[in-house]
Amino acid sequence: MTTNPGGVVDPADLVGRDRELARLQRSVTTGGAKMLGDRRMGKTSLLRALSKSLDSAGHSVIRISAE
Repeated sequence: MTTNPGGVVDPADLVGRDRELARLQRSVTTGGAKMLGDRRMGKTSLLRALSKSLDSAGHSVIRISAE
């Protein structure tokens, strides 16, 4: 997998991460998940896609930065 030096990908343009996104969606009802990974590997893009999916399903999404 190559890094994305251009920034956060729009959720509509996320390609090849369906399995990871499905696991995150399941984790919402089973206690949550941790996302760990090297820089620039798509963690934020996946979380934005998850947020968009949950929002469109009628769930409230709260985003908090740990920086």
